[in-house]
Amino acid sequence: MKKVELKLLSLKRSSILKLESTAAEIDEIVFELFSIFEKEIDYDNRKIKVKPFQKRTEVLTDMVYEYVDKYKEQMPQIYKFKKYIDSLDKDEYFCISLNTKQNTKQIVEIFNILEKYNNNTDTDIINKSADGLFGFVLDNYDISTYNGKKPIHIGVSCKKKRVCRFCHKTYPEVRFGKKAHAISEALGNKSIIANEECDSCNEKFGTGIENDIVAYLSFYRSFFGIKGKGSGQPKLKGANFCIQNTVDNTVDFRIKGDGKGEFPTHIDALTYERISLQNVYRVLCKYLVSVIDSSVLPSLTKTIDWINEDIVSEQLPKIKVQILNNIFSMQPSISIYIRKSNNKNIPHIIGEFHYACLVYVFVVPFSSQDDKQFLSDDEIAKYWDKLHYSQGEIKNKWTAYDFSEEDRKKLVFNIVFKEQNV
Repeated sequence: MKKVELKLLSLKRSSILKLESTAAEIDEIVFELFSIFEKEIDYDNRKIKVKPFQKRTEVLTDMVYEYVDKYKEQMPQIYKFKKYIDSLDKDEYFCISLNTKQNTKQIVEIFNILEKYNNNTDTDIINKSADGLFGFVLDNYDISTYNGKKPIHIGVSCKKKRVCRFCHKTYPEVRFGKKAHAISEALGNKSIIANEECDSCNEKFGTGIENDIVAYLSFYRSFFGIKGKGSGQPKLKGANFCIQNTVDNTVDFRIKGDGKGEFPTHIDALTYERISLQNVYRVLCKYLVSVIDSSVLPSLTKTIDWINEDIVSEQLPKIKVQILNNIFSMQPSISIYIRKSNNKNIPHIIGEFHYACLVYVFVVPFSSQDDKQFLSDDEIAKYWDKLHYSQGEIKNKWTAYDFSEEDRKKLVFNIVFKEQNV
């Protein structure tokens, strides 16, 4: 059996068409597929040089329909090809590649060219802007993002062939019957599913360390009305307050008291929860391990031991946090930066977690590919000052927090009220 992957990329969406058949059949199927596109053909040697950038024309659309009709019984997945072409606008350009893995910088370059073809944008201006803001990142990291905008299952699809990423056990010693959410469902994730998390680990994390991050973010969840497992509006009740986003999208915030006196300028909102900040850090890394390419996992053996609470760290790298008022999403997301250069002054893996209007940027600790722990201000500055996070308007809006505390402490939200003229 021979497999072929055709990657399709436009400014709006991407898709991967997977074809598999016997060697002789697949060669003929692929030859006919590429005959659809603009190309140069060497008939004597049966070779096709297909142009990477194509345009959806009426002729191309008709040829795609004809091709799909011919092979739909043999390969039902071919409908995906027709669906992708239908999603494009008339005369819209898109990019195709066969069995090619592109790094982040190459993908950015493809998008720039598509932007030029589709919108007549000056790519020189785009490239200069990208180099100034993201040049260091693109030269040193491959980036992947999981935002939950469309359903995605990470890992091996066949349950009997799965290996749990956290306990390393396989079927039938462990089962994979439950739907494991790569980011906690309680935080609003419905779409990003981790295939390679067994039922036992799913239960352990769901009743253990994940509760700490759900509690830690509970005020924002209730304030913005981000729904988790239930269908109702989330509500947070503490010892001296209650907050809920109502059905008409207004925030009902109540302070317990005798109702006398002036409205307070601030309040220490006392919850009934006790959390470990180190567990919050563990869960951020657990989210990342759930979706990261499996080829990276051997470097994270000690990280996974730490996530499993088999080891405790006295000091962890500080997490950078920022509130972005101009960026908000009801879906949590995570981005992963994996070092591709030999520059050991920068972390092997950086995670970026978005929740509502919050952004958390963190180093994944204990990677075997790191020579440094990135604890000191000097070690932090050597990489942070070169990243896009430290550029432009957001440069001075980051706050560094220490999440090394292992002991469980009472969770208190410090709320400051400011009067605003409307």
